[in-house]
Amino acid sequence: MRGYIKKLYKTSYTIVVPLGKDPATGKYKQHWENIRGTKVEAERRLAELQNEIYKGSFVKPQKLTVAEYLIDWIENTARFQVSPRTYQGYEYVIKKHLINGIGRHYLSSLNGSIIQKYYAKKLTDARLDGKDGALSARTVRSHHRILHRALKSAVVKRLISSNPCDNTEPPVPINKEVHSMTNSQLKEFIVRLKGSPYYELFYTSLFTGLRRSEILALRWQDIDLLNGYLTVNRSLHQIAGQFVFCEPKTEKSKATISLTTSTISVLENYKQRKVAEYILMGKELKEADLAFCRLDGTPIPPHTISQYWRRFADRIGMSGIRLHDARHTHATLMIKQGVNIKVVQERLRHKNIETTLGIYSHVLPGMQEEAAKIFDDEFAPEQSLEKVY
Repeated sequence: MRGYIKKLYKTSYTIVVPLGKDPATGKYKQHWENIRGTKVEAERRLAELQNEIYKGSFVKPQKLTVAEYLIDWIENTARFQVSPRTYQGYEYVIKKHLINGIGRHYLSSLNGSIIQKYYAKKLTDARLDGKDGALSARTVRSHHRILHRALKSAVVKRLISSNPCDNTEPPVPINKEVHSMTNSQLKEFIVRLKGSPYYELFYTSLFTGLRRSEILALRWQDIDLLNGYLTVNRSLHQIAGQFVFCEPKTEKSKATISLTTSTISVLENYKQRKVAEYILMGKELKEADLAFCRLDGTPIPPHTISQYWRRFADRIGMSGIRLHDARHTHATLMIKQGVNIKVVQERLRHKNIETTLGIYSHVLPGMQEEAAKIFDDEFAPEQSLEKVY
């Protein structure tokens, strides 16, 4: 017997499929499942169950809600697989959004349709106070990635037979416009920044393209001023008030970055000043000490330098240029100078060149025109100005 369908009500059916003999008890087992809908839909579900049982991928549904599963996954699985910073982001999305949106459903009954409706609601929802509370396509797509990863783990644990996120179409985000300084803005920014407490830190950011978390984690032993390079091998985050040093996400994030002559000079003067400050405090500057830190040697809170940058940018008429845009400025101006895009990728430590091209594609069209002109000027033969008839 391969299973059968029994009508309960006008739009409700019970599906019964045999599961074979239980080796422990010797009794034959069955799976019963109620479904609302048409007979055609019930027959389709019966066929799905038969196929899963035949392939050995059938998982007996459990009375486990999505909320219960996600809490267990974030606490006992994800916590030990991702960085503290990423874990904090996962936890926020799960507890603030996913549980409220789909947490009441049983894990076994979660499907692509339910998840797709969740995406649509997040893209169009409004807050109770009447203000726009809709999330961007980029943010909702990040929810999709987190949920997909969580449900992939549920498949591995044989709590569900397949990942329902595979049956959805998450929103496609529009690439955000990259903000970067022009040549003249960069020069003005540096001149007016001189003498500020974060001059050397921001100078290093603008001339290396390092992320905020990477610069704040630099130790003097990571900076080789003699040979002119620095090594990125960790990052600094502040999570729940605690400073946490993390390994880079990928091996690609670890890299040696060449320093410009001016950056070496700035850092040499800065290090000499730090040595003098430490001597006045009766201490010795060590190679293991943080390069950019507070007077007592402890890390600078990341939000502190971001706020300082924003206030400074506002004051000099460059509102809208964020600290992270120092990284974009470094990349954009290098590309405009004709630096090979592969070199830019390596300095930014993007996992693949497609990421670099996607972010900075707006810079390339003008460069192509310039390249065509240069090639023509160099190699094109003299053309007669006489009209040919």
